[in-house]
Amino acid sequence: MEPKWIPDINGSVIAVFAYSSIVMAFASYLARFKLMHTYPVSQLAVFTFPIPVFGVAFGAIFLGEQLTKGLLFGLFFVSAGIYPTNYKKA
Repeated sequence: MEPKWIPDINGSVIAVFAYSSIVMAFASYLARFKLMHTYPVSQLAVFTFPIPVFGVAFGAIFLGEQLTKGLLFGLFFVSAGIYPTNYKKA
C-alpha cells in the first residue's frame, strides 16, 4: 500500500482515471480481439510477453523503483520464454 493517497479528488483526477479505464482499456481490448480474429494466438503471444519487462524497466527509469535480484531473475525467464514459444522447426 502506498503511504500517501491522493489528498484531493478533482476533475483532472477523474478525467485521467476515466481516460485510463475507459478509453485505453477499450482501445487495447478492441485491438487485441481484432488481432485474435486475424492471426493465431500463438503468434500474438510474442507481443504479450514483453509487457512485464517494459513495465519494470519504465518503473525503474521514470519512477525510481528498485530492481531486485529476484525481479531481474524473473524478467530473464520471461524474456527467455519468448524464443521457445515462437520457435518454428525448419
